[in-house]
Amino acid sequence: MDSDAEFTPRIVTWACTGCDSELKKKECVSNGKYCAMNHKSNYVLGKDIIMEDLREKCLFSLLKEDKQQSKWWDYMTYVHKMCYEEVNEECSKLGHKQIGRDYQKTVDCVTNSFEGSNPSKDDNKILRTEAEAWKQYGTAYWPSIVINDRTYRGDLVPDSVFNAICAGFNEEPSTCVKFKQQNGIADENEGVTGNVLIGVVVLLIVLNLLMILAYRRCTNKEMKSDMQLQVNSAVS
Repeated sequence: MDSDAEFTPRIVTWACTGCDSELKKKECVSNGKYCAMNHKSNYVLGKDIIMEDLREKCLFSLLKEDKQQSKWWDYMTYVHKMCYEEVNEECSKLGHKQIGRDYQKTVDCVTNSFEGSNPSKDDNKILRTEAEAWKQYGTAYWPSIVINDRTYRGDLVPDSVFNAICAGFNEEPSTCVKFKQQNGIADENEGVTGNVLIGVVVLLIVLNLLMILAYRRCTNKEMKSDMQLQVNSAVS
């Protein structure tokens, strides 16, 4: 299905340019323009989360250029399983080693995304684009999935999301058909076909005509019987 659907990871941040300098130093980059979302751990700084988000975004772009996007999922699985909420630089290095990628190339991509040499103050091209996309899609909650420029509103479980993606195709790929068969999901398009519907309508019309003809024959027979009785009565 890789050739049928295109996946793009997104980064969600919130702005806090009016926050105090100490908070912006710990939780944000670009002087408070981009701060981390909903991190629960007290020992993981928002700034570190954003830097890992940038590494993940850059790694995806680099892998996409080499047509190896599937390795991005291998990286995500490894670092978030092995390091849980502490995905730091060292953990990211191990993740790159796990999938056989050059960590320095990813770091260079992250560095070049800042419009200056000071991430704490300078704006970031990637995060700016991501913030604009967040506003464009109008997504009100996080995490979210956008399918064909529309925010998905169902349960965020693999089967439901995959089924929603399949529903976005005019003609479903073979992967979707196989998925539905394996999971016993009824296809909305596999109901009454056009030919069957036409056949049913024709059959109903024929039955109605036969009923009308039968009714007319019975009525004519009754009328003839009544007339015969009247004639016999008059003759008598």
